[in-house]
Formats: sequence, structure tokens, C-alpha cells
Amino acid sequence: DASYLPPYLQARSDMQRNFDDLRRKPLLDAARLELNAMAPLIEAEMKELATVVALRRGGSTTTAATHIERGEGQRLMNAIQAHVTAFVKVQGEAQQAIESAFALNMRRLFGAIVAMGLLALLFTIYFARSIYRDAHHRIKQAVHQQTQDLLEAQEQTNLRLHDANATLRVSEERLAVTLHSIGDAVIATDSN
Repeated sequence: DASYLPPYLQARSDMQRNFDDLRRKPLLDAARLELNAMAPLIEAEMKELATVVALRRGGSTTTAATHIERGEGQRLMNAIQAHVTAFVKVQGEAQQAIESAFALNMRRLFGAIVAMGLLALLFTIYFARSIYRDAHHRIKQAVHQQTQDLLEAQEQTNLRLHDANATLRVSEERLAVTLHSIGDAVIATDSN
């Protein structure tokens, strides 16, 4: 039945291109060895299939069946499957190692982020405390300066008050002398 040929022909044309693409990818040495071991097996299997298809197309059904019954195609497929299984296992182990390393790196990165966050928090607290201390010191100095200014103003006021008191005493003494002199004059001029 020729209806089965198009998928075979499509797979045959895509097989080598896909295999070459896989070989160009970065692989571990063990995985590359498995691919290198598969290459001649795949080529032999494709030749085996081509021979069977050619015999079948040529109308030699019994020869094609005999060729299939020899089991060469099955032996090749089993060998290819063994290499594919080994390749998948090697790649899976490599992927698992990569994921483990990635998880470890992510934990380290998270630890570093947390440490940097804590460091930033401590710096912020230190900075805020420093600003608070500086502001408190400036306020203390301003209060001290204002107190000094008020004390100087009070001293000047006290000096003026002292001067005013002294002037008042002198004025009182003069007034007392003047009043006493007036009193003496009134007594001296009084005829009685």
C-alpha cells in the first residue's frame, strides 16, 4: 500500500537534518559519544528501510518479507533505542545538575539580596540617627546661643536699671537737699 510511503519519505528527508541539528548543539562528551555511536546505526537502518521499500515497490513482497524476518532492522532499532535511552539519561542527568546549580545560585542570590537589604536598612537607620543627632545638636546650640543672648540682654538691662537706680538716688538726695534747704529757708523767713 503506497499510502504509507509519504510519511516514510518525509521522515527520511527530515532525519539527517534533525540529527545534524542535534549534533551542532552544545552537548556533554558522554552525550556526544552516544550521538556519534547512533550515526552509523541510523544510516544502516535507513538503508535497511530503503532496501525493504525498494523490494516492496519492485513487487518482490516475499523477498521483502524474508529480508524483514532476518531481523537486521529490529536489531538496528534496538541498538538505536539503547543509544537514545543512554543519550536521554546523560542529558537528563546534566539537566538535573544544571537545575541543582541554578537552584543553589538562586539561593545564594536570595541570600545576597537579603544581606544587601539588611545592609541598606542599617545604613538608613544610621543615616536617620545621624541626621537626628545633628539636628538635635544644632537645636541645642541654638537654644544655648539664645540663652546666652538673653543673659547678655538681661545683664545690660540690669546695668541700665542699676544706673537708673543710682541716678534716682542722686536725684532723691538732691531733692532732699533742696527740700531741706527750702524748709530751712521757710523757717528762717518765718517771723513767728
